[in-house]
Amino acid sequence: TMDDNTYLSRLSEQLNNTERSLQPALNVFAINSFRRQADQDYIAARSNFRLQLRQQFLFAALQAIEKYLKAILLFHKCGITQYRHS
Repeated sequence: TMDDNTYLSRLSEQLNNTERSLQPALNVFAINSFRRQADQDYIAARSNFRLQLRQQFLFAALQAIEKYLKAILLFHKCGITQYRHS
């Protein structure tokens, strides 16, 4: 039979391999779900700023920053569940 250290080592290796195979999918998800929408929010924020629509500018800018941050966290394999707002 396999001793505990060997078992844990193999289990750790399997988890690392699974994580590596999921990362490209997570990157595509981050781009499609967060970065593309953040780009649109950023463009809206710039337009609102030039039109001197302060409230709309601030809201769109905040939305863009939040989505960019979520994408960055996913690209760097950080969980986002601990970063929530009310």
